[in-house]
Amino acid sequence: MKTSQLEHLTTSNLENDFLDTEVSEKHLKHIGEQKEALAESLELRQAISDVLKIRHSLGDPSLATIDLDRTAEYEGFDGACLAMRRAFDFRTKSDGTFGERWEAEEQAEKYFLPAITPELEEKIYQTAKLFGLTGDSQPKDSEADAVLILGGGDKSPLDRTLYAKELIDTGKLKTNKIVALGSERVVSDAERKRAGEYAENAQTEFALMVAAIETAYGIEIDQEDTLEWTDHNIEYDIPKKHKVVCIPGEAAKYPDIFIVSSAIVTDPFVDATHTDGSPIKLLRNRANSADTFKTFKDLDDSRKVVAVTNAHFVPFQGAAAAKELGKQGVDVEVVGFDPQHFGNPPKKAFELVQEMLATADSLAAASE
Repeated sequence: MKTSQLEHLTTSNLENDFLDTEVSEKHLKHIGEQKEALAESLELRQAISDVLKIRHSLGDPSLATIDLDRTAEYEGFDGACLAMRRAFDFRTKSDGTFGERWEAEEQAEKYFLPAITPELEEKIYQTAKLFGLTGDSQPKDSEADAVLILGGGDKSPLDRTLYAKELIDTGKLKTNKIVALGSERVVSDAERKRAGEYAENAQTEFALMVAAIETAYGIEIDQEDTLEWTDHNIEYDIPKKHKVVCIPGEAAKYPDIFIVSSAIVTDPFVDATHTDGSPIKLLRNRANSADTFKTFKDLDDSRKVVAVTNAHFVPFQGAAAAKELGKQGVDVEVVGFDPQHFGNPPKKAFELVQEMLATADSLAAASE
């Protein structure tokens, strides 16, 4: 690939300190409103209490010292976050490390799913609805400088690409540029199986994104056209390589498409817990949404973008987008689709409460 092919994606933004104050304040105000609504939600308080009681009754060792009679007595956003972490976290393992979303089901199967009632399940779905974790959403403004397709695992890259294509084809989203964001996270055999035929040869999340674009638009991408470079500003022994592949647009078929693999460019540490309960910091070994947003901003000068993801990821990825893009003057909106839009089963209750926690964590980080 010639570097000139990236001229309309790559800019000098790394040296640009311009901050669009109006856009930044808009996103900060929205984050503040979300935090306040979360802290004051009576439905959330009840869900926290109910989930904790079930996990405690099933002998979850992480809740042995919790006073169940006071679980709904928290005050403010910070108190809500702490209560949610106790009740809704199914991803933290016994050694303090943080697992993938699909790994959370192992803990849920032990300490939650055996005792959940239809009534509680319905309560959780209604609370998730208030959080904006269910249902299809569309852009409020159809005009966008770029459409971002957020990376993920399993079949989500393909579904997100197809939903973005659907919005574009129906005129609900108008753009001259699609940017698919991913990383070099390794894809497991089980993940490829869950994804289906489109991903049968994918070894990384970046490869999943490539396969999704190829499948959705009926094109074949030459991997030799991928531009790669190492970010030497990154410390520690973590992923440092960026990759970009460019597919020039074809009139009436698709706009310019860029597929990006991000290194870890934001805070590389995550909070974890020792078996003795003491807090520790661990290095991440994979890029997250914040990393991909920052890499996009470093490469691109778009001022109005729409990001596409699954419905249950919209709130937390929206908060991450506000932190990494909104604070730098990019007007960003995140939209998503319900699993049933593509014939997939609805999310399980434990997955929805985990995403409520992810939303709270992202709102906290976006405020920093």
